[in-house]
Parts: sequence; C-alpha cells; structure tokens
Amino acid sequence: MAAHVFFRFTHRGERTEALWSRSERVWLGRRTYLNWAMCDDGIDISWLVAVVADAPETADELHEAVRAELIAYWAELLGSLPHKSTPRWPPLP
Repeated sequence: MAAHVFFRFTHRGERTEALWSRSERVWLGRRTYLNWAMCDDGIDISWLVAVVADAPETADELHEAVRAELIAYWAELLGSLPHKSTPRWPPLP
C-alpha cells in the first residue's frame, strides 16, 4: 500500500522492465525503485512499516520482509499494468 501511495505506477515500459511513476514523473527501473523505497529519506517505506502491528522486531527481519513485499509488488505490476510507449525516456539505473 505504501509503495502504491508513494509511486502511483500507471504503466510499464514497452520494451524494458521499467514502470512509470505518476507521482515522480519518471521511468523507474527495479533497482532504483527498491533503493528509493528502502533508503530515500522522503519515502523510506521500511520506517513506515516498522510502526504497524505485527512488524518484525529486528531491523534485519524488517528489512528482509519489506524488500520481499516490494519485489512481489514490482513483479505484479510488470504483469498487470498496460504498456506506455511515450514518453520514451530511458529508465533510471
């Protein structure tokens, strides 16, 4: 849910495994998406999830659980979002 709120992905790349972020107005590759979701001060989904009920207690367990959820969400979107060919900007690394 947090990834959906922060990134608001609407389309997948026509020839790449990149998603269009409506909120950031940029094509994101998987590595950049994970980095922003886990480490960027303005997003930091791990921090948000840490305060919910039943969150893993240790930082390592929390990090692993959040990363697994983010990867699953990415894969789901790659399989379900419509293609978008414009703008033809390259994805971020």
